[in-house]
Amino acid sequence: MHIIAKRKFSEAARKYPQHAGAIMETYQVLNKSSFVDIHSL
Repeated sequence: MHIIAKRKFSEAARKYPQHAGAIMETYQVLNKSSFVDIHSL
């Protein structure tokens, strides 16, 4: 299942610039992963 929206992570990074690196790194990890359902997160 691939439903990760980069736009929301970018918005959060702009809203919380002190955590922007961690937010975008989290996006990259989630984006590269493949999940069968919400419970496999």
